[in-house]
Amino acid sequence: MKRFVVLFALLLLLLPAHAHAQGRTRVVPTCGATGLTWSSARPDTDRPLLVDTNGLLCANVSVTANATITGFRPTAFGTPLAVTTSAATGTLPAGAQVVATNVGTSGAYCGLGATATVSYQYIAPSGGWFGFAISGDTQMTCITASGTATINTAGGSGLPTGVSGGGGAGGGGGAITAAASSYSAGAFVVGTGVDGWDATQGAKADAAQTDPAVTASLVAYTKGVLTGIGQKADTAWTSGSGSLVALLKANSGKLDSVITNTGAAIPAGSAIIGKVGIDQTTPGTTNAVNTTNWPTTVDTNSGNKSASTPRFVIATDQPNLTTALNVALAANQSVNLAQVAGATTAVGSGVQATALRTTLATDSPGIVTLGQTTKSASVPVAIASDQLGANTTANSLPITVGPALLGSYCMGANSGTMAAGLAGGSPVFSFRYGAANLAIIRKITAEADDITTAFAAGAGKFDLIAARSFTASDTGGTAGTLTGNNGKLRTSFATTGVSDFRVASTATLTAGTRTLDAQPLGSVEFAVPTSIDAGLLPTTNIFLAEIGQSPVVLAQNEGFVLQATVPGTGTWVFSVRVCWDEVSAF
Repeated sequence: MKRFVVLFALLLLLLPAHAHAQGRTRVVPTCGATGLTWSSARPDTDRPLLVDTNGLLCANVSVTANATITGFRPTAFGTPLAVTTSAATGTLPAGAQVVATNVGTSGAYCGLGATATVSYQYIAPSGGWFGFAISGDTQMTCITASGTATINTAGGSGLPTGVSGGGGAGGGGGAITAAASSYSAGAFVVGTGVDGWDATQGAKADAAQTDPAVTASLVAYTKGVLTGIGQKADTAWTSGSGSLVALLKANSGKLDSVITNTGAAIPAGSAIIGKVGIDQTTPGTTNAVNTTNWPTTVDTNSGNKSASTPRFVIATDQPNLTTALNVALAANQSVNLAQVAGATTAVGSGVQATALRTTLATDSPGIVTLGQTTKSASVPVAIASDQLGANTTANSLPITVGPALLGSYCMGANSGTMAAGLAGGSPVFSFRYGAANLAIIRKITAEADDITTAFAAGAGKFDLIAARSFTASDTGGTAGTLTGNNGKLRTSFATTGVSDFRVASTATLTAGTRTLDAQPLGSVEFAVPTSIDAGLLPTTNIFLAEIGQSPVVLAQNEGFVLQATVPGTGTWVFSVRVCWDEVSAF
C-alpha cells in the first residue's frame, strides 16, 4: 500500500513538470529545508521543480503506511494459579501479551496487580480466556464468587484471537405454554415410548391399550386404564382376571363374612385355635394356672407308690406321722449319736470306764516310739515350769541360739605406705557382699601408724559408711583372696560369699557402683603428732555387736567402706580386720 501511494504522488508531480519542461528548475541543499512562496496571481506552471544536490526530485506528499499484525504467539508460561473465594496472586510470564485461561469449574474475576474483587474482568470456567496487554506489570490476582478455579497463563506477542467462551451445561427441558391451534394435525408423531416421553394425544376412536410396553396414544392408554378400573355394574370377581370394581366387590363380601363370623359364637368342634398366651400383667394373679401334666389316673387313698403317684414336699410344720417312716441316709450323711451300745457317749476328759475303746493303726502318726531319736522324728513337747531340776548339766537341754549358721569368718588386710596429702574422706577399705544369703557383721577393727615423713599437727579420723546397691566393686589397692579356706573359722564351713575385700595400697580406692549413706555407722577420731612412728591409732573397734545388740546385716550387693581423713605432708600405714557370719535367714 505504501509503494502504491508513493508512485501515485510521483505521477502527479511528473505531469506539471512535463508541461513546463522548458520552465525553471531549482536546486536545494535538502528537500524541505528551504521554504518557497508563490504569489497567488502566479499560475501553477510558473512554479519551479525542486531538486536536491543528489539530483533527487523533491515532492511535497503525505505517505500513509500500513502495518502487518500477526496472531498471538506464546513464548512463556506461568505457574497455574489456584483460585478460591480468597484472592490468589501469581507472577506473570514474560511477554507483551498475557492470555489467562480458566480451566476450573467456577468463573473467576482477574486483574493485573496484587488485588482483585468480583468486579474485575470475568473469565468463564472450562476454557474461557482473556488477553491482557502488559506494560510493566509483574503480577496477576484472581478471585471466585464461589467454588474454585485454576488460571493458566501464557506470555508472548501478537494479537490473541479465537473464541473466548467457557464450556457450559446444555439447556434442560422444561414446560412450555402454547396458544390453541399452535400445532397442526400430525405435528407430533407416535414414536417409541420412554420414561418421561410425551405421547401423542390420539383420536377418540383409538382402541384401549392396557399394556404399557406397547406404544399407543394418550387416548388409548386412558381407555386401557378405565377398562382396568371397570364399571359399577361389574359382577363381583370369583376367579381369573377381573376389573378393580369386581375385585373390590369380592373383597367386600369376604369382609362381611369375617365381620359376621367374628361376632358369632365359636362353633363346637375339634379344631385347634392356634397358640394362646397367658396374661402376664400381674404375676401370680392374671397368669395363675392350675397344675398341669397330671397322669391320666392319679393314685388316691393309701397304698404303694406308682407312676400315677404325684410327688409332694412335706412342710416343715407337718405333724408327726403315727407310723414312723424308714429313711435311708444319703452317702456320707453325718449323724450325731447320743448313745453307743446303749450307753451315753463320753466326751471330754474323764475315767476310762465311760470312754469308747479305740485301736490305733500300726502306721498311725499318733503312735510314738519312746526313747532317744532325731529331732525330725520327735514330738514337740512343752516343758512345764516346774519340770526342770537343779541347774546341772544332766538337767540341761541343748538349745540352738540364732539362725542356722553357714559359716563364720575373719579376715585382715594391711595397706601400703599411704602417700602424703591424702584428700579428706577418701575410701581406703571396701567390703562388698554378693551372695544370695546374708552376711552378719560382728566386728570391724582398725589400727594406724605414721612412718618416714611426719605429719603436721592435727587430727585424723576413720568413718565406717554403709554402701547400698553395691553392684560393682571398688578398684585399685590390693584385693583379698576369698577362695578356698581363706577367712574360715572352721574348715567345714562353706567358702565365703563375699565378692570383694579390698585395702588401699599407696593411694585412695576408686569407687565402683554403690550408694553411700549420708551418715556413718561408726566413727573414730585420733590425735596426729608431729613425730615419726608415734602411733596414730592403736587397735580400735570401729564396730562391735555386743550381746543383745543388732549386728550389721548385709544382703546381696550391699557392703561398707572405710574412709580416712588425715593432716597433710605425712606418710602412714594402717590395717583393718573384719569378722562376720553367713546365714540363709536372719
